[in-house]
Amino acid sequence: LEGAQARIGQLESDLDAANARVGELEAANARIAQLEGDLDAANARAGEFDGAQARVAQLEGDLDAANARVGELEAANARIGQLEAELQAANERGRNLDGAHARIGDLEAQLAAAKAGSADLDALRGELDGLRSERDAAQGEVDGVRSERDDANAKLKALRAELAAASTAGADTDELEKTIERRNATIADLRASLKGYQDMPEGVQRMASWQTGAWKKGTTKLGTDGSDHVDDLKVVSGIGPQMEELLNTFGIQSWEQLAALDDKGVAAVDGALTDFPGRITRDEWVEQAKAIMENGHKPVDRAPKKRVKKKPSWQKGTTKLGTPGAGHTDDLKVINGIGPKMEGMLNKFGVTAWEQLGALKKSEVETLNEMIESFPGRIERDEWVSQAKGLVKRFPDVKKRPTRETFLNNSGDEDPFN
Repeated sequence: LEGAQARIGQLESDLDAANARVGELEAANARIAQLEGDLDAANARAGEFDGAQARVAQLEGDLDAANARVGELEAANARIGQLEAELQAANERGRNLDGAHARIGDLEAQLAAAKAGSADLDALRGELDGLRSERDAAQGEVDGVRSERDDANAKLKALRAELAAASTAGADTDELEKTIERRNATIADLRASLKGYQDMPEGVQRMASWQTGAWKKGTTKLGTDGSDHVDDLKVVSGIGPQMEELLNTFGIQSWEQLAALDDKGVAAVDGALTDFPGRITRDEWVEQAKAIMENGHKPVDRAPKKRVKKKPSWQKGTTKLGTPGAGHTDDLKVINGIGPKMEGMLNKFGVTAWEQLGALKKSEVETLNEMIESFPGRIERDEWVSQAKGLVKRFPDVKKRPTRETFLNNSGDEDPFN
């Protein structure tokens, strides 16, 4: 019994131990369940972490792309700064070009004055050559008279021989004597003519040379009469240095040649002057040259023709400012310093064309400055007048003028401001 009780105590102790183990097992199972829940949560968090990492990688890529765009933007800003500097330099070149055009105009005027100063010398040289040619022509006429005199003497000698023969034969000598008297009178007349020509004033000799055609020497490239001397063709109104040079290349070099032109000759010369159609008739070259010849081969002072001052074709009425209006519209924004707002203001006053700005006088500039009081001094500072004049000169056809966009986006290598 005692052994059984001991055994029962031991079993009870083992049961208690087993119950305790069962409690531990239940606790372990609960812990396992808890850990499994924690594991599931951890796995879920791990999935979120992977997604977060993918998002981070995507954001990093977006950041790199953004940084690249920022770099491109900075490069674009730098390029814009460079283009603005180039534009400013181009504007400066444009202003320098206007100054250069003005300087060229001054130099051309000085050159024309220099050529005019040397014209007298050329005229004297031409006159000297003409005198030499006339001297040669006169010598030729003298030689001709001498030849005629020698022929007359020969005929006289022959007549005297005939007279002697007739006297010997008993023929009637009255008719022979009359013939001899006529021959002697002819010789006297020829001698008087020769002396008269030699005693003629220079101008009369020139006139005689012109009337006899002694100045002619061959034909020109145009088939008109040539000449044996050179005159200053610029004396004829309407013939300048360029025209004179052109006429000389065709062989026309004297006033006599111009004066001798008939309708056929005028047509031949006019046809050769392709850039100056109708100039000969319009400026009356033939009539002027004939007047020079009638004046003893000396220039004739001609009263300048009164020219009627024509209104420029672009003008149409007046603007609200009292300045000339225009019959067409240009893009004023092509002019540096005029933007859309300024263009709208100018259009409101009636200023729509480059010609209007290019024609502004000092007083008109002041009036316009007062009207655009928000932009004082803009016209002079940005040189609107000189810019407008340059544009009109470059683009004379109003139907083919550029807009600001086409002007600045010139596709060629040419600088649009140059």
